[in-house]
Amino acid sequence: MTSSKEQLARRVACDHDCLLEQLRSLDNCLENIFYYGEVCSDLRGFGNLRNRCLELRKTLLAHIPEGEKMFAEAPNDQEVCRLLPELVEDHRALVRVLDQTLTSLEALQNGSLLPEDLFGLQERVRELSAALQRHIHTVNLHILARMEAT
Repeated sequence: MTSSKEQLARRVACDHDCLLEQLRSLDNCLENIFYYGEVCSDLRGFGNLRNRCLELRKTLLAHIPEGEKMFAEAPNDQEVCRLLPELVEDHRALVRVLDQTLTSLEALQNGSLLPEDLFGLQERVRELSAALQRHIHTVNLHILARMEAT
């Protein structure tokens, strides 16, 4: 029979797999919009990018409470204690970036003025993807691995 800690770790690992799959979809969507450093002239695809960002935000918001519960149950060694504040802040920062991205995408869809240029938006989405991948890698390597070992 598995412990509640093991079940929590499995759910978090499953969430990470889902988030990574959504990032692949987001990256593919981004590639379909931007060709060789130029934006498609008719701006098609931004609605799809917005939908991918909304899905990612929803999954991330559902994941955060379980992820942080797992952090609280993680072994209390020096490296984990050093990482935890950064990992918790990662969650907040990722949601903030998604919210900023969604604000820009909504403005674009509504024909409003964008708070940034399209290449800045593209760069922000790429940085978001890279930051979430780094976060997941760090959690999997330093937290999940230690929880499985205990």
